[in-house]
Amino acid sequence: MDTKLNQARLPSDLHVQSTLKKKPALGYIQGIKDELKKVSWTTKEELILSTKVVIAVTFACGVGIYFVDLLVKGGLDFISYVTHKVLG
Repeated sequence: MDTKLNQARLPSDLHVQSTLKKKPALGYIQGIKDELKKVSWTTKEELILSTKVVIAVTFACGVGIYFVDLLVKGGLDFISYVTHKVLG
């Protein structure tokens, strides 16, 4: 009985597959267009503000890393100084 069902569905499956193979590029491009219409694009003002925030945060992180580096370097130099004085 399962064989009969599979044979009955076979012609329709072939029709669907052949239809999909005929226009794959056009369907793909139309899908891209449809998805781009759904996108919520930012305004120019939002984009400028976001760019300024990214630049400011990047600069702040760089300065923070610089000061932490100075602190670590100072600590290691102090340990080196003490070690040389104690051990000779």
